[in-house]
Amino acid sequence: MEKTIEHPQLGTITLRKRRGLKRISIRVDIKERVILSMPYSVATSAGLNFISAKLEWIQKSIITIRSKKNEHPTLTIGDGYKTRSHTLILVPETRKNIRAVITTEAILFHYPEGASLETEAMQHSLKSAIVKTLTLEAKALIPSKVSATALQHGLRYNNVSVKNIHSRWGSCSSKNNLNFSIYLVLLPESLIQYVILHELCHTVQKNHGSEFWKLLDIHCGGNAKLLAKEMKKYTTRIF
Repeated sequence: MEKTIEHPQLGTITLRKRRGLKRISIRVDIKERVILSMPYSVATSAGLNFISAKLEWIQKSIITIRSKKNEHPTLTIGDGYKTRSHTLILVPETRKNIRAVITTEAILFHYPEGASLETEAMQHSLKSAIVKTLTLEAKALIPSKVSATALQHGLRYNNVSVKNIHSRWGSCSSKNNLNFSIYLVLLPESLIQYVILHELCHTVQKNHGSEFWKLLDIHCGGNAKLLAKEMKKYTTRIF
């Protein structure tokens, strides 16, 4: 069951009741929505009491998310937008169809002359073209960079893949398969290298305990914590 509730201080809250849940939880998503999840059998009043107890934390979370969005505003896609190695070039045409052509250096976006780029359909097509371009760039860059980095640092992995994922920059499976987000190619070189080393170190240390950070710090020249802090300035959610 899902419904919305008006809170005097937080505004609209999304309430989700689910069978199988064992406890009440709250999260604030990227859109600043407060989402209250709770067991189906628990009274709504109990959830509201929980929100009251966590009100200060919720308000601080909203402020943090808002400040991060100000640091990384929603992407305005337009002529001249750049990925790692491609420039978006808008090509208005008399034809009514929309198509994107990706060359070695450009994304040629053909669209009907006079059409607004702000419509949902146009934005979807633009974003799809950019995601496709980032995927091509990531597949061309990351596997070879992982291979070279692993060889240089004496670390081993099984397979490497790149995917259109927003939840994390990279991951390492129990079988030492490495996965990386396509948005990694938008980071500075030093941070791309850091993320790769981070996941390679997980082939040795599977958790984020003290031994993992010691290992990562060795391979990062003593700058692991500094680089981890720098990573917080970036997001996979470019639009």
